[in-house]
Amino acid sequence: MAPAKPAPRSTRSAPLTANASHLKVHNTL
Repeated sequence: MAPAKPAPRSTRSAPLTANASHLKVHNTL
């Protein structure tokens, strides 16, 4: 579930990325 590219400044974008991934999975299904 963790991002493939762990970025130091991606701490704030982490939740957004996770949400996007979840939405993508939902769309795929």
